[in-house]
Amino acid sequence: MKRLDPKIFAQSDLLKSIQPENLIRLLEPCRDLVESHGLPVPREKGSEIDSLEINGVLARPDEWLDPHVVEGLHAIGSLGNDENFDELLDIARRNCIEVDMEATAADVAARIWIEAPQALELKDREAGSHRHRKFESKVGQLVRYAPSDVHEWLNRRPSGGEAVAEVTQ
Repeated sequence: MKRLDPKIFAQSDLLKSIQPENLIRLLEPCRDLVESHGLPVPREKGSEIDSLEINGVLARPDEWLDPHVVEGLHAIGSLGNDENFDELLDIARRNCIEVDMEATAADVAARIWIEAPQALELKDREAGSHRHRKFESKVGQLVRYAPSDVHEWLNRRPSGGEAVAEVTQ
């Protein structure tokens, strides 16, 4: 499992990139915590929410902060970027999740987390399991040389013995 990044709550742009109605639904499990800090979490659709203040509350977690919300914000922060946008749309389509035309990548990831969290968890684990190679490996590739090329190469290279390659046809 991927390690949760504690800096996720320091990214104020993350919450801003999620549409208010989706952010409200995402924060529903910790509504009491947020409201205990004097921040109202609106219940009606179309309401605005102060993402900067919410970020401040989430940055000081306590035992009342729902772990599902923390995991969701971590997954959204990891995957909710332009690089994963097409894959997120595909996950949303496969899970019959409606996405509007103004949705950002983080917003699509939030909608997936709200309606099908296991799909986003799977994608997050998959993204964490891929190793990024820093070099191109040629091992296992079949290279064909003409016999005369091998003969020439073997006879040119310095060797400790008296071996000589002969070309057979």
